[in-house]
Amino acid sequence: MRVFVAIFLPEELKERLHFLSEEISKGASAKLVEKQNLHLTLLFIGEIDAFDLKKIKKIIKENLISGKIKLSLGKVSLFGKKSKPEGVWVEVGGEKEKLFRLYKKLVDSFLKNGFLLREKIEFTPHVTLYRFKKGVNKPPFLDLKLDFEVRVLSLYQSVLTAQGPVYTKLADFELK
Repeated sequence: MRVFVAIFLPEELKERLHFLSEEISKGASAKLVEKQNLHLTLLFIGEIDAFDLKKIKKIIKENLISGKIKLSLGKVSLFGKKSKPEGVWVEVGGEKEKLFRLYKKLVDSFLKNGFLLREKIEFTPHVTLYRFKKGVNKPPFLDLKLDFEVRVLSLYQSVLTAQGPVYTKLADFELK
């Protein structure tokens, strides 16, 4: 089973971001992130055995930080290599120091508990809007300034299909 820890966005933000994606991707050969799947990945854990699920939930629960995290969605930009961008995302700002502290606690604990995190351990807070199928369209310069509060982290299973990923929530964790 393929799992990740994420912050899913409030419905109002998902509505606005999905509308924005549709508008700025017009004419591009792109795969939009489905509205219900818009999220900020905090940590991609990767493929696990079902018996590791209980351990993963325990690690997350034991490494939460105190209080909500105030974040904001800001600049819309390309991501990937400058010579070959992969898609368009929205950069995340706000109380990033809290977000990075939470991220570091989780990574350190997963590594200490013997999990081999397959992805390179690098964290750039963002929300992906769409990926290019071929070619590139350069989105207009936008700085959204949309604020939201994080009170819950979620553990999700991701199943990759030809139509795109299907996410299933496995657990929620309220910040202390």
